Parts: sequence; structure tokens; C-alpha cells
Amino acid sequence: MTSLESTLHSVFGLEGFRPGQEEIVRAVLEGRDVLAVMATGSGKSLCYQLPAVAAGKRCLVVSPLISLMNDQVAKLNLLNIPAATTHSANKDDGEALAAWAERQINLYYVSPERIALPGFFEFLKRHRPDYAAVDEAHCIAQWGHDFREEYRDLGRIRREWGCPVIAVTATATPEVQREIAASLELQDPLIRVHGFYRPNLKFRARMEGGKKARFSEILRLLESLPEGAAIVYCGTRKVVDALTELLRSRKVPAFPYHAGLEADAREKAHRHFQEDARVVLVATNAFGMGVDRPDVRLVVHAQMPGSLEAYYQEAGRAGRDGLEAQCLLFFGGDDAGLQDFFIQQVLETVPSDRRDAWLGNREDKLKLMQRYAHGSACRQAALMDYFGDGERLKDGCGACDNCSETETFEISSELKKDIRIVLSGLARFGTAASFGKGVLIDCLTGKTSERGEAYGHDRLSTFGLLAHKRRPELMGLVDLLIRQGYIQQNGFKYPTLSLTAEGSAVMRDQKEPVLPKRLYDELMTRRPRRSRSAGTVASSVPGGADHGGLWQAIRSWRAETARRKGIPPYTLFWDRTIDDLCVKRPRNLDELAGVFGMGERKCASFGEELLAVLKGAASS
Repeated sequence: MTSLESTLHSVFGLEGFRPGQEEIVRAVLEGRDVLAVMATGSGKSLCYQLPAVAAGKRCLVVSPLISLMNDQVAKLNLLNIPAATTHSANKDDGEALAAWAERQINLYYVSPERIALPGFFEFLKRHRPDYAAVDEAHCIAQWGHDFREEYRDLGRIRREWGCPVIAVTATATPEVQREIAASLELQDPLIRVHGFYRPNLKFRARMEGGKKARFSEILRLLESLPEGAAIVYCGTRKVVDALTELLRSRKVPAFPYHAGLEADAREKAHRHFQEDARVVLVATNAFGMGVDRPDVRLVVHAQMPGSLEAYYQEAGRAGRDGLEAQCLLFFGGDDAGLQDFFIQQVLETVPSDRRDAWLGNREDKLKLMQRYAHGSACRQAALMDYFGDGERLKDGCGACDNCSETETFEISSELKKDIRIVLSGLARFGTAASFGKGVLIDCLTGKTSERGEAYGHDRLSTFGLLAHKRRPELMGLVDLLIRQGYIQQNGFKYPTLSLTAEGSAVMRDQKEPVLPKRLYDELMTRRPRRSRSAGTVASSVPGGADHGGLWQAIRSWRAETARRKGIPPYTLFWDRTIDDLCVKRPRNLDELAGVFGMGERKCASFGEELLAVLKGAASS
């Protein structure tokens, strides 16, 4: 076992490196600049913490959130690793500064705003770190979804202090990676993208325009939530408040979180999210960076976000403990229009000379988000490709909705005829005109309107051919053809339709239409199929039921110990550690050190207490 592996095991309680970690850690130890793009839950923080501990080096960590810094320092101190933080909530930072100057601290967490203070910057220049880590580095990118102006000046660290820099983030496209490296003035950096394939996450997307139907499905899923946390992301504060009220009326332990709430209310919601055994947070994107709870069993997007970066940053907060978790995305209706409205609002604040480029970039991201939602390919593979992860899933992930529910059905001659009529009706509008679903269905059902008559829709051969069909049924059929790629939706606020090449081939009877049964059930009958991936989140429960009272005894001890120490329970150890304790049932400190997530330092801190709990539960 190398010294790195020994430290990894004895201090951090980990059995080995995750993919990509060791190469990055060794590059940091060699004094190289590094840019690590690693998905949430891939172990980014270890990449800059381990070199400091293993080699006795000093690392300055630049982090954007007070809660994130406090949480990281609490975890490090629990492992007896000297760490401190300085931020606006600190009453007195003199002790931390003195300890840093005397080289008594391995990891020192500060905000980018604090770095910008001239006196503080000069102090750190005199007491230079061995290397600096820039966390959440995507905040540097002016085209990114979490842009922070203060991050733009962090290039001074490399330029004026001359120390190596490791930049880490969970989401950065190749374009953003280039901007991060340039802004931080990284010199010949090692750039690695890892971890976007997360086999424990079950991604699925559901096309549903109505808020009532979305709320009903969300309520059904959350009522089945076992112990653990869930996050429901909403596009607006109004939707957050409405959904929270509904969930509470059904006795679901839900708390709202958005920028319109008082600071005390947000802090209360965050505290419940950290500490409660079962909790649901209903939030806008204001609840974001720094979310570190490992047992989030479900992340729902009640409304489609504006980019794949934002979506993956939020959905990726599920299942950080490696156990199964669900990621459900609702889309359709006016979701794209809402995101376009947000884009137009922010556009007014962008300098005039950059507006066209900024607008084009944001609209391109929204189109890619729509393409992902509508897409029929493997969702994990699509995300990996978007972020440039070199790993490839040749046969798909086997777990997302598009991979696991591929069952098709024999299309009746009547449905096949209806499909061709819909496609033909759209083709007869011509390529020059732009119309949406409503106008198309008006024409097919023979409904006249002033606009339709102005364009001669009542004279088309397809006018009224589906007058015997119910309007909701035709809406579902059009949505189904959009999902299958036979019809393309264009634009955001007032989306229009156009025929694709594949749709044209089906219309001309040159190709047989293929419809997945799952989508047919969802869109034509509006009845979601209760399947392995879409039924409940009960399958995500850790193995407590298999170990009698032992699992619950350990969990109760963890909760009480965490309360005494003033830290979240999962900071002591994850549910995955409880599972391993129940399986291995260690009888002494040596055996306890071999349990996942323990290690020698935790054993020294509370090992005897934990062994007493194990012995007591076994004898009862």
C-alpha cells in the first residue's frame, strides 16, 4: 500500500480511489495546475484535500458558499485534520489567520470576496499556500449558469503568488473548461473529465403540460419516499409555494426554499434538510451549490430548467452515497417559454456589445435542454457526451426510461392512418408558414378561425379529417410524434411545428412508424405505467429491514451523537457505512477500521462508543 493509499484508508476511511482521483492527486503533489470536471458525488474535494494531508502541505480553498465551507471544515476537524474558514459570519478571524501564518492549518477555506480584500490578499501573499484550490470553478465562466463576478479576479493567485492551482467543478462543457483555464491563468494544466456516468441514478423524463397532473405524480412519489431526502426543483417561487402547501396538506414533511423567503425561513429549511431523517425540500435554483447530503433518494424537476448544466448540477445531487436514486424531469407546456422569459430579463443587464453572443449562447443551451428532454437515446450517454466525458456506454445505461422501457406494440391500421393524417396536415401548411399545435389540431378537427381562414386552412385536403377525434387525444398524438422525432418543435414562448425527414418518410408510407408503449400510455391515455423505474422510490431504501434492530440502533446513535457535536448526521458517516456495519458486525477497533467510511481517526474518536452500540443491539 502506497503512502497515499494508506492515508486514504486510515484518515478518510476509504478503500480505494474512485476513477480519475489518483491521477489528479499525484498531479497536485507534483506541482501541476489541474482542471478537474467531476460529476457530483465523484469525490472532487478529496482531490485537493488528500495532497495536503498526505504530504503535510497547505492548501487555500476558494469556495463560494458559507454553508459549504462550514460543512467541509466540520468534516475535516472530525478527522482531526487541521482546517479553518474565514467568512463574513465569523466574529473574529484572528485565530485562523495566526494558525495559518504559523503553518498549523492544512486547509484554509475562504470566499472569493475575501480574497479580493487588499489586506487579506497581501497577507496570503506573505504566507503563501503550497497550492490553491478553486471550488465550483464554473462560476468563473461568463456563459455559465452560476456566473460570479468575483471569480474573474482569481487569476491573480497564479500570477502574483506563483503557486499551483487546482480548479474543480461538477459541470463544465468544453467551452467553459477553456474559459476557466484561461481566466485562472493555468499553465499547461492537466484537464480531466470524470464521473458523469452514475449507474445508481435512474434518469427519466415525462412530457406533461398540466400543473395538476405534475403535482399529482410528484405527490404520489413523495408519499412513497422512505427515510432520506427529496428535492423538488420548480421554475418560480409561486410554484414552490403552491406545491409545498399541497404536500403539507397531505402530511408530507415539505419545506419551501427560494430567494423571496426571509433569511431565517431559508436557514430553517436548510437545517431540516440537513438533519431530518425524512424530508422534502421544494426549491427554486436558489437552493444549489453546497448541497452535500448523501441520501437524497429523489430529485424531481417540476419544470424544465434552462440548460443541461443546471439540470445535471441539480439532478446530480441524488444518490451521492452510491445507493439507488431517481431523477425525474417534467417538461412541456410553457416550460421553454418560462425559461425564455428569464433569458430576456437577464439580457437587459448584459453589456450591449455582448448581448447578441450572450443571447445566442443561452438560446442554444435551452434548445439542447429541450432536445435532451424529448430525446429517445440513453439519457446517461447523452449527458456524458454533452460534458465531454471520455467514457462511452456502447449499449446504454440499461436503467433510464429510454433504455429500460423499450417495449413497442403493434400499431393498429386506424392509428397508423391517424398518424399519417397528422403528418400530412402539418406538411400542407408549407415550409414558409409557422403554426403551433393548436392551429394544427383546429385544422384536423375542422374548426374554423379567422387566422386559419386567412391562410386557407379550410381549403386543405386534411381539413376536418379527424373531426371524430377528441381534442385531448389528438394533443397526445402530436406530443407522441414530437417525442419520436417525427415532428420538430421550434421556438420557446410560442413554439411552432415542422416535419422532420423521418416524419416525412412515415407520412409517405416509406417507413413504418414505431411507438414505445411507455410513451403511448403516458401521452395518449395519460396513464403513467407503474414500472421498476417509474413506480415508487421504495426500492431505494438502504438495507435496514434485513438487519433487525441493529440498523436502526446505529442510526439512532448517529443522530444523537451528531446532535451533541452540532453537525448533520451524515457528516459522521453515511447510510452506506451503516449497511457495512450491519454486514461485517466488527468486534474490535481493528475490524471497525475496515468498515467503509470509518478509518483509524474515526475509530479513535468514537470507535469504542460505536462498538458498544453494536454489542448492545446484538445481545438484545
